[in-house]
Amino acid sequence: MINTKRILITVIHLLSASFFSIKLFPNGGPVDGSSLNSSGNIFLKNVKNVELISEKLFFKPLKSCINVKVSYELNNSGDIQTIDYGFPFYNISYNERDNGSEVSSVYQEFSNQDSDIIKDFEILLNGKKTSSMVYVDKLGKSEIKWYLSKFELKKGINKIDVSYSAKAKFCDWSTSKCPGVSYSKRTFSYNLKPAGSWGNGILPKFELTVDAGYIENRKGDIQISFSGKTEKKGTTYKSTATNIDLKQAKPINLTYDISKYFNALEDQSLSPIKNISEINASSSLQGNYKPENLIDAGYSTAWAEGVSGQGINESINIKFKDSSNIKIISILNGYQKTAETYFNNSRIKKVKLEMLISSNDITKIEIREIELKDHSRDDFTPVFQYEYDQNIRNPRQSLITADDFDYEYSIKSVKITILEVYPGSKYEDTCISEIIAF
Repeated sequence: MINTKRILITVIHLLSASFFSIKLFPNGGPVDGSSLNSSGNIFLKNVKNVELISEKLFFKPLKSCINVKVSYELNNSGDIQTIDYGFPFYNISYNERDNGSEVSSVYQEFSNQDSDIIKDFEILLNGKKTSSMVYVDKLGKSEIKWYLSKFELKKGINKIDVSYSAKAKFCDWSTSKCPGVSYSKRTFSYNLKPAGSWGNGILPKFELTVDAGYIENRKGDIQISFSGKTEKKGTTYKSTATNIDLKQAKPINLTYDISKYFNALEDQSLSPIKNISEINASSSLQGNYKPENLIDAGYSTAWAEGVSGQGINESINIKFKDSSNIKIISILNGYQKTAETYFNNSRIKKVKLEMLISSNDITKIEIREIELKDHSRDDFTPVFQYEYDQNIRNPRQSLITADDFDYEYSIKSVKITILEVYPGSKYEDTCISEIIAF
């Protein structure tokens, strides 16, 4: 259940914002094997006869996440030995300031949230995939999420490869007046210190590569704080350094800003009718439930299908103007005027999209089926209106994003067909508040 008191405090300071409060300080190293079964007691330990020879780090920042790959070369000067290895992610609560006003810290625990902060974690030893155990270690007001593995290091050169996707830290804004979002810059930190537990803690050779193509192709800015020598070729940054004292090394901080690009798209979405040449539906409920309500940029109106039952196989057809360049389609599902209108009426559970897409001078039909999430009554939060307790803040859900096809594609038309619904508690009618296309 959402903490209403915390939300109200945040509202006073900020109006509305979407926070991401995790600071990720990842890098791997050997851990004390005797501590793995003790809560709050997982610590890095020094392994003197295994030297870290090189570390190659790769970042690819995207809209709100960073794809990370890191490759270590280690020299085991002793016999074959078993090592407990840990890769930690640190979660620390913090305070933000905006326009001089302090914002209450927003702290999301690893143990109490969906696992979308860190995704697709994979670790390989000498080219072979290795299993890892996930363990959340609480330390006061912070947490460490460990990925723990057991390695058998052969004598001589060993290679460890780690890859994952992590959410960046950001603070995106929205209000109840329209479904638009105001995007902010993204930040990501990478701490080199944990790898200082190998050998004497000195890293002879380090290389950082940042693929900034996604950012710079969208006219975004990117900054990399690293003391080594940096060169740029195209949209790729490469930094190198030698003989780094890892125990004294400062974190590598990556900051990127594509807010102008996405805020411009949001501005377009606030007047979606400019991009649409035609909208119609297979049926509409009598009264003010016409398909034009889907593009009026508001929560208080909705389209409702007009047939008996829940509207299975009823559809909406949208044709975009030739001059438009539609890449994103989102939906505000259900009748979102109030909590009662939302739950009294049916909402879409599964939808089919039939899109006419133009890409690199080729026109084709693309068909996709998408399942949408519903909301429980515990999901209700204030939407910053006077009768906030009667409203639902239900974020829009993506049907098509800017990353689903190649960069040059454009959607020319779409047919949206209802396949399955979440039934309403009072009425069968299936409703949609808004279709956002830009």
